[in-house]
Amino acid sequence: MARAKGAKRLDLVVELASRKRKEADLILQQSRSRLDQALQGLAQLEAFLTEYVESTRLPQGASVSAVQLQMPAAFLGRLRGSIEQQHQVIDQYRRQHAEVENWWRAFYAREKAIVKLQYKLQVKEIALEEKQLQREIDELWQNRPSNPV
Repeated sequence: MARAKGAKRLDLVVELASRKRKEADLILQQSRSRLDQALQGLAQLEAFLTEYVESTRLPQGASVSAVQLQMPAAFLGRLRGSIEQQHQVIDQYRRQHAEVENWWRAFYAREKAIVKLQYKLQVKEIALEEKQLQREIDELWQNRPSNPV
């Protein structure tokens, strides 16, 4: 059985690298989605805070008791706490996403390097085959009978 050429033997390595990069693509996409969802959640919380503050404004000259002020103030405090917590979650997701992006880049670069190596081997093998073929043609030409009958 003939031994496979170098470029052909790399097919499995290229396939494995491609598979790992596709898995990394999926993980990168999930990371981006998680970050986007957290950003949307923050935007919703901030929009709700703005709407709530606007809806609780009293008309000019209206009076309110201290008890009536405590409930909205406590709610606003919890809402602002949730917004701060969401900022922390977003910061964490951004750090994680940056790590995942770096990890993905490594898989992508590895796959591209293997494909490039395979291509170079193919080019080299084709050149060697052409050289060998040319030698065989030259040899046949030199060994041809000088006087055809």
